[in-house]
Amino acid sequence: MRAAYQRTCSSGQPMLPCVTSEERIIEGARTSSPSAIQSHRLEAQVKRSKHRRQQRAGSAQHKAPSLRTRRARERGTVVKDWGGRLPIALVYPNTYHIGMSSLGFQTLYRLLNARPDVVCERVLWEPGLPLVSYESERPLGDFAALAISISYEMDYPHLVDLLRSADIPLWATERDETWPLVLAGGPAVSANPLPVADLLDGVAIGDGEPLLDALVETLWEIVDRPREEAWQALARIPGLYLPALPSNPVAKQWLADLDACPTASVIHTPDTEFGGMHLIEIS
Repeated sequence: MRAAYQRTCSSGQPMLPCVTSEERIIEGARTSSPSAIQSHRLEAQVKRSKHRRQQRAGSAQHKAPSLRTRRARERGTVVKDWGGRLPIALVYPNTYHIGMSSLGFQTLYRLLNARPDVVCERVLWEPGLPLVSYESERPLGDFAALAISISYEMDYPHLVDLLRSADIPLWATERDETWPLVLAGGPAVSANPLPVADLLDGVAIGDGEPLLDALVETLWEIVDRPREEAWQALARIPGLYLPALPSNPVAKQWLADLDACPTASVIHTPDTEFGGMHLIEIS
């Protein structure tokens, strides 16, 4: 702490001491009640935390490669024409480095794009990068459905930020048929969908592979229907939990024949945890 010092003006009269803002806080704390002291400490912690977040965001914006730079380093990317196809955004609510390291995410990308009537493009949440698809750079609002893969509970805040950044109404009940259907799957929401249920139109309980074909066929039928009708149709798919219809029983799905759906790297890129490797899941 710097000591307060006195200066003398031109008339020879002493000026008031120059006291720093830190000294004011400490002096106020000395004469305050214990609760006020605790309030000062909490306020200082909040300011430090905000400053660190701003520093991290600035660093991420400075270092993150552009979408096109990353795409240019990929091998295995699937790019399709949108004409006559159902557009589905495969979303991972975390960075490219983490999302593209997920074999489950890559497997869904392969399975959806294997259908001739579907165009599936990836969207990953990352500070400093635009929230558009990697394949055609389209915003989330252009897609008929968002298929969000959520592996960790810590990604729930990213999900909220992702929807808000895309200007998509946060609550499922506030979205009509002009908005994409927001569906989710993955270990976190499959184990307990309730923390984010109000944000979602549907949640896959268990393995997602067994219900993909039925889901795509249903999406074709309901893409322009009122949202209540869409929910009723989705509720008929085994393994899909509808938060708007919580009384409907849901049977957890699992892949009976693992050999029928091999899990391996689809897109190879150096910008992942296992860059330069071809990954295969062995059960």
